[in-house]
Amino acid sequence: MSTTEKSVEELRRFNPLSDLSYDKLLEIVDQAEWLHAKKRSVLMDLGDTEEFSLFLIKGNVLMEAADGRQRVIKHTDAAASSPLSRLRPSRYRVSALTPVSYVKISNALLEELTDPDDASEMISSHYLVEETSEENADFSAQMVAHIY
Repeated sequence: MSTTEKSVEELRRFNPLSDLSYDKLLEIVDQAEWLHAKKRSVLMDLGDTEEFSLFLIKGNVLMEAADGRQRVIKHTDAAASSPLSRLRPSRYRVSALTPVSYVKISNALLEELTDPDDASEMISSHYLVEETSEENADFSAQMVAHIY
């Protein structure tokens, strides 16, 4: 399997990208930034306004809210199948707890390649968790609600 094919398959595991055609995924592979960060590196800081989405390929990150709430996300977690902190300005500092590999994709490119129905579904999927009652939700659902 070529590096390009491997990259396309890696992108396919992310919720907002899983239904895109091979050609659209190939366009993302070509235009995205494929990055690595050392332990303790800050991938995104509180208040960042840059319009991009981060997708965790490998490693563990800490998402820390302005109020001090924290959540660890591992690349194997269900939460890692979605972008890390899409809201702008960013409400979270995202730091590497281990060496990490991640992809940084322009939000404009994501919007261009997804049709309007998919885009609204992608956005609503990040906020759907907040509609559940926190008293009746399990701990991980409560944490996702606080993150998004």
